[in-house]
Amino acid sequence: MKMIDYNKSIIYILYSHNTENVHIGTTTQSLSQRKAQLKHYCDAKPRNNKLIKEILDHSHSMRILERYPCSDIEHLRDRLEYYIDLYQTGKLKKPTKITIKKTSFKLSVTD
Repeated sequence: MKMIDYNKSIIYILYSHNTENVHIGTTTQSLSQRKAQLKHYCDAKPRNNKLIKEILDHSHSMRILERYPCSDIEHLRDRLEYYIDLYQTGKLKKPTKITIKKTSFKLSVTD
């Protein structure tokens, strides 16, 4: 079994341009690999992945929220929960303008 390198962890947002649908997730792959994997899951089990399929079937974007090197899945899940909480409380919105901070390699999301 291949070991997962959590030092390559990324927290991303996948969002629709036409609706309020948003998926916040994690990966240790590139975004293009993760998007292909999500499409495969949606084709295999569309009922279980209805929200993601709805986003991918229409105009959408996928952006990195944070590159988050960590040691294990628990730390990554904790950080994912942080971003989900931000979104649910309205402190994180769907991106309309993306600014890259050169010093930290994190994205700053602004309206």
